[in-house]
Amino acid sequence: MSQKKTKKNHGQPAAPEGEAPATPEQLNAALIGTAWRVALPFLFFAFGGIALDRALDTEPLFSVVGLILAFVGTGVVVAKYVNRLFPGTIGRKK
Repeated sequence: MSQKKTKKNHGQPAAPEGEAPATPEQLNAALIGTAWRVALPFLFFAFGGIALDRALDTEPLFSVVGLILAFVGTGVVVAKYVNRLFPGTIGRKK
């Protein structure tokens, strides 16, 4: 009788069947990519609103609109990313 020894993955998600687990370098690259996906829409809309306010002398109108669009845009990006990683978790019909 032989028992299979199983490796614990220490909190990392299991690799799909037939694929090797991600290396630390791959995980770091994925995290950096995720940070840019979250930061860019926020920075674009927030600073765009501030720039419009300064150009049109309408403070704080476009700053507030830019921040709202920044939060919505960032939320959409995060939702798409999560749905790609875990299909069916967002927008799932019951």
